[in-house]
Amino acid sequence: IEYRFRTEWNTPADLRNPGPPSRPYAGVISLGAHTHFDWRSLEVAAGVDLFVLGEQTGLSDFQASLHDALSFPRVEIDGYEIDNSVQLGATLEVARSFQLNDVAVRPFAELVAGPETLARVGADLSFAGFGSGALLVRDPVSGQRYRGIAGDGPAGLSVSLGADAAYVANSQYLPSSFGIEAEDTRYRVRAGLLYEGGVGSVFYGATYLSEEFVGQPEGQIVGGLPIRLNF
Repeated sequence: IEYRFRTEWNTPADLRNPGPPSRPYAGVISLGAHTHFDWRSLEVAAGVDLFVLGEQTGLSDFQASLHDALSFPRVEIDGYEIDNSVQLGATLEVARSFQLNDVAVRPFAELVAGPETLARVGADLSFAGFGSGALLVRDPVSGQRYRGIAGDGPAGLSVSLGADAAYVANSQYLPSSFGIEAEDTRYRVRAGLLYEGGVGSVFYGATYLSEEFVGQPEGQIVGGLPIRLNF
């Protein structure tokens, strides 16, 4: 069982004068439990999460206080934040792994329901023993797979690549009441590099996220840096 507690700050491009065609401010806190198991040669991950959305999370106030303390630009988003709500969400991912010489290929399909409802298909490629024998879990935003439980992978460098496409049925992070229209489709392309040594490991991954709403001028790149130390 994997327990998740996470937060998200989804912010407009201009925090001092937000408005269309930029996205509204969306603070998100979620708590959930997910299970991972094999079923008839398929790898299954399924779980539920409780989501708290909007100003009630306190995330916008926290960011405003942090900006003031560090003399960053002020956060002035009054009237441009999504509505408060509390709701349940669910995720189901089904995958199958194949070994092609030195490359592990893992196509997958995923269904997500909750603040965002979508269906996604894609694949991950692993080179040089990346994630060998480990329990890999997927970051919901970037799609990067990182190790929840270490395995028996070889020391040194290994590489992961991946891409997926999603059909988006609904997004409460991008409500039409703010004068924006969510894109029906999204794409992610990612790459990661893992270094495994005697004292631990370091992974860095970067993901390109395509435009999420009509009028968004360009996609964006997000990164992740999990570090594990043995002691």
